[in-house]
Amino acid sequence: MRKPRKIVVRLKGGLGNQMFQYAAAFAVAARNGMELVVDTRTGFARDRLYRRSFSLDKFNVSDRHASFYEQMPFWLEAIADRFIPRARDFSGNRPWGLHIVEKQFQIYPELISRRYDRSIWLDGGWQTEKYFEEMGEPVADRFRIPEPREEKFVALVSEIRQRNAIAIGIRLYEEAPPGAHDAAPFSFYEQAARRVANDVENPVFYLFCTMREPIDGKLDLPGDIRYVTHDDGYTGELNRLWLLTRFRCHVISNSSFYWWGAWLAEKTLPEVRVWAADLFPNPETIPERWEQLEVLGPKTVQERCRSPSSVQEAR
Repeated sequence: MRKPRKIVVRLKGGLGNQMFQYAAAFAVAARNGMELVVDTRTGFARDRLYRRSFSLDKFNVSDRHASFYEQMPFWLEAIADRFIPRARDFSGNRPWGLHIVEKQFQIYPELISRRYDRSIWLDGGWQTEKYFEEMGEPVADRFRIPEPREEKFVALVSEIRQRNAIAIGIRLYEEAPPGAHDAAPFSFYEQAARRVANDVENPVFYLFCTMREPIDGKLDLPGDIRYVTHDDGYTGELNRLWLLTRFRCHVISNSSFYWWGAWLAEKTLPEVRVWAADLFPNPETIPERWEQLEVLGPKTVQERCRSPSSVQEAR
């Protein structure tokens, strides 16, 4: 009798990163008739800088969590990488199954087209919708967000329905060491806002950020400004993500959290438009239908497709 196959996905990073990892694994499992198993421990065990933890339990995600023995292959791979010099391939056969790792930030077509006859241990960021594009609706259903009960959020949605509202997602990487990430400068948001103002009459800009102080009064935008930060009472990661899905226009930095806000908005509202900074490590992260705005100018594939191991996990 054939042993049931499964795909064990190693989750890591913030909420947006985990959503990418889960969506890619969900699609691979569906295409191959596999059980989806989520590893909620090994990817966070050494996250001393950001102190992230498993966050997908807030969604319609009820897949089985990996057992100690199902987590063990990821520990063994980490030990081997540390003590045994070797060139890691995209996929490698192991006694327990197939180990698939994202070596660089780029698209791996094999993960989409190949049909697998062995169980898979999946480790990477997988930050492009191309891995789950044909399953957009089921993925969106898994990430369905309940409407917040807080009156502040409900009132803001009522307000944006009456205005030409633009969500601007600002990622400062304030918790990371200097130089750990390419944060979009304020000039990017100002440039993008001017582009939006050419197409949208009387725009009102809603600035999403974790804190207000670093951005308060710092941006010169062609329209009224509202602040949507923790300091302004808009608390709760999931509540803020839900709020993003109510905007038809998005300007986003290189943040997977804001990426998902815009993507889920497309599944919620008609005629959503997105302007995105070109700072995502994976050039395939920004869908072709979104407008890509240069921040640092053209980059070569070699410059952009850095090894995931060389970049700190961020949301």
